[in-house]
Amino acid sequence: MRMKIKDIKKLAIRKGAPKPAPTSPFWNEWAANNPQPEALALAKLDIVGHMQPAIKGILTGARPIDN
Repeated sequence: MRMKIKDIKKLAIRKGAPKPAPTSPFWNEWAANNPQPEALALAKLDIVGHMQPAIKGILTGARPIDN
């Protein structure tokens, strides 16, 4: 039985598959199924609380201090 290209792609990008070369056409799909620890850590990072005061200042028309 010959494998079809679709089947080869599924094997190449499945969860737990070995990492392809960065130039591989399967890289993005593989990375979506196999997130790296750095990506998982960034997903847990909450930046809203830190950015809220800055955004509020910008939106309410904060001006620089004149010396």
